[in-house]
Amino acid sequence: MRTASRFAIAAALTGVALLAAGQEVTSQRLPGIVSVSAGSATNLDALRDWDGLVDRMTRDGNLALVSRRGDATLPTRTHEYLAQYNDGVPVLGGGVARQLDRGATVSLLGTLHEGIDIGTTPAFSGAEAVARLEQAAGVPLAYGQTPRLGILPKSGASYALTYSALMENAREYHIDAVSGALVHTRLAVDLQQPAIGTGYGRGGGLRKMSTTRVTAREYIAVDILRPAEIITLSAGHDLPDYERLTASRMAGTVGWIDDDDMPKDRDNEWHQHAVVDTHVNMGIIYDYFNEVFNWSGIDGMNGRIFAVVNAPVRRTFAMYPPFGPEGNGVFVFGSNLGSSITGMETTAQEMMHGVTHAAVMARTGGAPMDDMAVSHSLGPMSIEWDGETHTCGSAMLPVMVDPFAPAIDMEMLPAACDGGRFMLASDQGRAVREAWGDVMGEALDQRLGPPPASCRYQVGVYVGGSTIAGTNCTENRAARSIRRPHWTGNARHIDGLVEFALAMDEDGAYHYSPFYFVGGEFQGFMEPDVRVLEQLEDDDTVPLSHDAVLGGAYLNSTIISHIYFLAVEGGQAVGLDDLPGVQNDEDAIEMIEQVFFRAMTDLMPQAMSLEAAAEALRQSAADLAGGTAVQDRIEEGLTAVGFPTPASE
Repeated sequence: MRTASRFAIAAALTGVALLAAGQEVTSQRLPGIVSVSAGSATNLDALRDWDGLVDRMTRDGNLALVSRRGDATLPTRTHEYLAQYNDGVPVLGGGVARQLDRGATVSLLGTLHEGIDIGTTPAFSGAEAVARLEQAAGVPLAYGQTPRLGILPKSGASYALTYSALMENAREYHIDAVSGALVHTRLAVDLQQPAIGTGYGRGGGLRKMSTTRVTAREYIAVDILRPAEIITLSAGHDLPDYERLTASRMAGTVGWIDDDDMPKDRDNEWHQHAVVDTHVNMGIIYDYFNEVFNWSGIDGMNGRIFAVVNAPVRRTFAMYPPFGPEGNGVFVFGSNLGSSITGMETTAQEMMHGVTHAAVMARTGGAPMDDMAVSHSLGPMSIEWDGETHTCGSAMLPVMVDPFAPAIDMEMLPAACDGGRFMLASDQGRAVREAWGDVMGEALDQRLGPPPASCRYQVGVYVGGSTIAGTNCTENRAARSIRRPHWTGNARHIDGLVEFALAMDEDGAYHYSPFYFVGGEFQGFMEPDVRVLEQLEDDDTVPLSHDAVLGGAYLNSTIISHIYFLAVEGGQAVGLDDLPGVQNDEDAIEMIEQVFFRAMTDLMPQAMSLEAAAEALRQSAADLAGGTAVQDRIEEGLTAVGFPTPASE
């Protein structure tokens, strides 16, 4: 079957003004990819045109309603998400988030794809797809997963009909539904860099801890005082226990064993630092989400919250359903340089990742997607590196496909080229999620401190009232800086969106290389953080930078998180004296936090990009703080980082 609606969107777009906000920062989107961005900064005629387009596409079957939800903050508002279909097959990430006020459209935000010209009939069944997916992944499907047929946007404005599924190794795999070849994989977890939160809690001091008494002389780390039960388990640095606690399973089934997995204490005066810090922090963060944003737990419904500490890994990350001790997700905390990674800031980042995933899933029917496919651009035909000229057609680029491994042998793959030019991309979706995690972590830090001036707005150095041992609150130990965008712990300064040259494997799947570009111009080779190198044994292979593996997720996240800093503190730290910030106005600061939270949970489309994030913030500020200093500060911050108010036409 061939699609009959190839030109449906193009025809419907006649007379619609295309908005181009944020082109100073983001890559130029490719022909055929339409960024829908209409709201408070759009004139009424253009908003009506976009709304008419959405209605026509819905009548024609090119958009389908996935969810309709009330607004927890503004009682007259309603939020819809409409997913894009082509010939009855979903276009992955294609769709529009629509906000209405008493039935009238207020804003529209999302991505649409026009000119899709591929067949929509698979060459084999879903049952056969299971075997092919498991062969490609080397592991079975995660519990309860079935292959999903969809149209996957690929780099180069091309598309593929794919079967996809979440696999037991916490990755989503896409195979071509005609040839069976592997097309794309993505991590289904959100990672943090290794050094965040090191050593917090080892400096002494008592913390109030909500536990449960199970016998006359035994207490467990289970918080039953809050509406959402919080349970902290320990993997005991044991790999089989860690794998059992994080495996996929049916929601609600129990994959943990009380005696082996649950930390206990005889007198309720706990000395297990990782358990105490994580358990207390999660309770404080639950209260923060609930009291400031009226958000109930992680899933918005006060479902159980699980953490696993003492994991045999060198990082922290969030895993989503169907993974975890009861199949409802889990937050994993490992150790670094011998110390548990359990800081307040780190915990807040991971829990916000969980909120993001739950909110987007509930609204759009799918997990948040990366933006490699729709943000790719073209670089030069050749680059000069290490005294040699490398042309795109002959260049071999190193890639490291497994960011979980502390150090593995890197593969050499040919550069991906288009017309002889290097294809460049960045994972903007992951960058957006990291930005929101950092903003929530830093916002909570300010409430609990405030931290010393030299520590403020630096991710990974200040947590919960004391500095990390050995960091002495200087930026040379921070993971990244909200104060100084594109600054990292190994003193790398970069101005602008960072993109990476793509390499292509024999199956046609793309991978990020460490060769990075800004504004389409080659900058160099992205080295790993010096702290990662310090952890390696003599026989370890040097890994790539986390940013190189994850498409600039951490560096590019600061483009958005810097808006929070500018709105609160002003622009003096970056030489922009005309940006005053709200300074010490606690009500205004809380409103800024609410603007960020609402932008993610109510407005963000499934396919996230920096541009979409900027427009979601702009609309959220108009909804919650229209005509106030908070809206002004958000708007000034957006302009400062490269997202000025879009023109009316």
